[in-house]
Amino acid sequence: GPRGCDLARAGRPAQARPPVRTPRRVDPGVLARVAEAAERRAGAGPLRPFLDEPQDGSSGVLATLDAIRLLADRSISFGSPVVCAGPDMVFAPMKPRSFESWWSSHAWVQVLRAAGLWDWTVRPDGGGGLPLRLWPSRFEHLPDVWSELARGSAVLLSPAAAEGLAPGEELPVEVLLGGEPTPDRLADRLSDLLLLGPERVDSARRELCRRAAAHRGRRLLQETAAALGELLRAPSAPDVGGAAVLLLDRTRTLGEIPSPPGPLSHPSPPRLSVVLTCYDLGPSIGEAVASVWASERIPDEVLLVDDGSRDEATLARLAELETEASSRGLPLTVLRQRNRGLAGARNAGLDAARGDFISFLDGDDLIEPSFYRLALDLITRNPRLGGVASWSLCFGPEGPVGFWNPPHPELPMLFVENLVCVPCLTRTALLRDLGGYDARQRYNYEDWELSVRILAAGWPIVTIPAFLARYRVRPDSLLRTLTPAQNQVMRERLLETHRETAARFGLEIALQIEHRLKTLEATAPGAGPAQPLWQRTARKVLDLATPRGRRKVR
Repeated sequence: GPRGCDLARAGRPAQARPPVRTPRRVDPGVLARVAEAAERRAGAGPLRPFLDEPQDGSSGVLATLDAIRLLADRSISFGSPVVCAGPDMVFAPMKPRSFESWWSSHAWVQVLRAAGLWDWTVRPDGGGGLPLRLWPSRFEHLPDVWSELARGSAVLLSPAAAEGLAPGEELPVEVLLGGEPTPDRLADRLSDLLLLGPERVDSARRELCRRAAAHRGRRLLQETAAALGELLRAPSAPDVGGAAVLLLDRTRTLGEIPSPPGPLSHPSPPRLSVVLTCYDLGPSIGEAVASVWASERIPDEVLLVDDGSRDEATLARLAELETEASSRGLPLTVLRQRNRGLAGARNAGLDAARGDFISFLDGDDLIEPSFYRLALDLITRNPRLGGVASWSLCFGPEGPVGFWNPPHPELPMLFVENLVCVPCLTRTALLRDLGGYDARQRYNYEDWELSVRILAAGWPIVTIPAFLARYRVRPDSLLRTLTPAQNQVMRERLLETHRETAARFGLEIALQIEHRLKTLEATAPGAGPAQPLWQRTARKVLDLATPRGRRKVR
């Protein structure tokens, strides 16, 4: 509707094409009953206001309670209580109680109930009078007003609830709240409806039913076809890179975030390098290479860095892969070096790569056939993107064991948890400008730290929401042999390395870590309190955030 369209425009750059409005589908049977209700007059009797939705603050229950108290102060009454129906929600999480019991314990609510002005009961369908369904919510998401109209109820709608009800039509003023649902406005409108009387309100109800029922038939089909036509005539695909700039700093608006660096040029068609690393992986390295060769977009070069393997089975498998690549005309170059660790092995591949874009894959993991095609298409069409990742399925000796579906990596959350799944396709020149992998990082912090560096440099990373990689779970992997002491050292090193960036998000990082620790306490029966660990971590974060001096953590 118009309100949503204005919000969509406000969130777009000035040069972007306007948003496309499409009508909402409503069940034809419901629309038929709405049309019938337009011809049916309500019986004699007063207005009977009621709420019927989950009882929480955002649904407008509190605003309505306050409005009825204001009407009581003015000695205004509908002659029957305003009914609050709908599911009773848990309220006051520190000392959980139901919404109804919590507010019923307040003296002023007890006064309203004793005076017959408020009641917690079922909706007033049937009986005398005209049911008046109140929708005073501020952030309603496509409420089912049609079904309420089909029952013969009158309605009073907040701007959010009225959105898109009768596309292209002006709604009768009697059914509209006329502004945001504050208690004062709600009390004034209810008072106005009392003065208008049931006859006038029922007339507005029937007029609204006629306009809403016109939503059906060929008009819906024609408007939808026209909207889809606008999308198909779009001059270009959405600017994913421009939108992803928000991920660089969620504490600021788009206008406050400095412009990212200029795009790095690349030829057309671009060249793709894939780097695999291997250290005594045995048959697994063959499976990884085979998955790369099976890609829909075969890389222009595949660099396999043997990081000083000594296992005979691994060395034999590497020789077999070289022979197979030569006989089948497949890309593969094996780079052999003394053991330098994961970061050193990947940097060797980065130094040797000739592609414009590069993706790293651990030698025991697998890639799905469509990843390189999709990621390369996305990053070449969006020059402001620094990388493209995906979700990953986890598997072990017995088969699938889980999945990893991280959201798009963003600051400051990237300091709290690694959100980038390898293989992440990035720009080769960008990685070289950033200095490649940090050899001081260990135990899978290599990938994490580089992701932070990419975002901190102004290059967002997006995640394709599909399982396009497969991560092998091994009991002897770097991640699963990581001790708590090693993890603490690496996390401190990550924060020290990015002291300036972390300082901008000191409060957010500390609060997120606290939240996770408290969640861990709550979900680990019998576990001792995590306060000592929280104090150590928070003190470190706050030290980084306040370089002039240590703030005492209480």
